[in-house]
Amino acid sequence: MSLLFKNPVNHVYPVTIGLSCQKTKTEFLSKKSITFRVQHKPQTVNHKITNHPSSNPKGVVMKILVILGHPKPGSFNHVLAETAVQTLQELGHDILFHDLYGERFDPVLPVDEEKLDESELPEFLRQYLDELRASQGLIFIHPNWWGSPPAILRGWIDRVFRQNSVYNFTPNGPISYIGDKIVQIFSTSNTPRDIEVNVYGDPVENFWKVIVFGLLGSQSFERRNFESIILSTPEERSLWLDEVKTTIRRRFIFS
Repeated sequence: MSLLFKNPVNHVYPVTIGLSCQKTKTEFLSKKSITFRVQHKPQTVNHKITNHPSSNPKGVVMKILVILGHPKPGSFNHVLAETAVQTLQELGHDILFHDLYGERFDPVLPVDEEKLDESELPEFLRQYLDELRASQGLIFIHPNWWGSPPAILRGWIDRVFRQNSVYNFTPNGPISYIGDKIVQIFSTSNTPRDIEVNVYGDPVENFWKVIVFGLLGSQSFERRNFESIILSTPEERSLWLDEVKTTIRRRFIFS
């Protein structure tokens, strides 16, 4: 099962992914379209992306887990994800990509799942955990909905970042079992930045930086929020995509 990412200059990048029907994506950036078709089965995780020749001057290959949480193909979030994946490919990294809506991930935590030993979890959850542990870098891409990532992504955190597998509590405080990661969040919103920070207290930043990766002790965290999407021009969105490329090239090459 394969996915083809096609960029505006008609380069085609083969991608393997686990999804379940035929879809067509139109780029949000401009009138030029970026099209891909996906064949998939629900809850199938088969998504390792094939690299093309590396432009990574350090030559160090990293495993990067990329999680997209937006329901609408053709959204700017999808274009952000495509840009991130293509840039990581250019650096020669191994990319593990998940479109949670495309995979029909169920964010509802079953009543007794927390009590299960990891070996008793469904196979797709164990695979997420294996990928999380194996990855040196994590990239999350999502909109800000009511001061939070979408429920599907919050539910992914609930089910994958599980106690005894990813972290635990001790008399000396919480400990992480996944090691330090390079963490990059790309989020989008319509609220002006000064209102988001000064009135609402930047709840998305607090969720990721303090609550999630603060507890896990991550030392290499950055987030970039793009706003206001609803009022942005094609020129602004193009500059934002350039910023995504620059950020990934800066953060995902070992010095």
